[in-house]
Amino acid sequence: MSDETALVVKNEQAIDRAGVQVKTGRELYALAEMVVASKQFTKWKNEHQAAVAIQTGLELGLTPVRALKALYVPPNGEPEISGVALGGLIQNHCESYEVFVDGKGDSRVGHCICQRRGREEVRTSFSVEDAKQAGLWGKSNWKNYPDDMLIWRAVSRMGKRYFADVTLGLEVHEIMGVERKRLEPSRAVPVVVEHDPILDPEPVSSPEADAGCKSAAVPSATSVSDSNTAGGGSPGAPATLFEDPPDYTVPEKPFGCPECALPVSAEGELCENCR
Repeated sequence: MSDETALVVKNEQAIDRAGVQVKTGRELYALAEMVVASKQFTKWKNEHQAAVAIQTGLELGLTPVRALKALYVPPNGEPEISGVALGGLIQNHCESYEVFVDGKGDSRVGHCICQRRGREEVRTSFSVEDAKQAGLWGKSNWKNYPDDMLIWRAVSRMGKRYFADVTLGLEVHEIMGVERKRLEPSRAVPVVVEHDPILDPEPVSSPEADAGCKSAAVPSATSVSDSNTAGGGSPGAPATLFEDPPDYTVPEKPFGCPECALPVSAEGELCENCR
């Protein structure tokens, strides 16, 4: 952190029980630099990410430290929020708030019941059957923490349907990490091109072509076809004008963290941020 930044943090930013009061862009960037330099929030790799997290948190009503803990920036760049933090934002605007899971086994359902101030009580739910239909059941967090995931899904629905002005429509990080893993398989299936009519054209077998093949220009696809027909060549014969094309394979993708899909060295391993 530069001397100028340190001076800004020390002399210009007021601090109270809610933490550092950020009032200008300069103060925001100075605080973000201090956060990255401290290495206490390792998921924020640079001051730009930290500044975006702090600003997003301010718009949600979170203090800087709460924002740095509650928010995430996955590979696609869209901020996400932890399920606990999202539930807290909703609860702060409710006269009553309750989350629970009822049922057993595959009959379990997660519920979120809220009554916003001055409004009627509303309920959102997410069941094991819903998770199965979405292709989520048995994946990572759904396998290890099924009740929590059912609740976070119900809370996420509550936030989108009835508290969009409070939550800014942010997705729940614990949910999206699993879905990124489902949509982005850790290993690609090799694809081999066996025959390409452009790189591997039909042979020219007419006597004229055989006699002048060393000096003649490479014939077009039309002339190759005509030569085969005139000389009695077989359209299915092996190609002779070009070398066999190499096999084309899709390179393997690195393994992804089950929580946030960041690259890791082994399948199922958690990245440094999620440990």
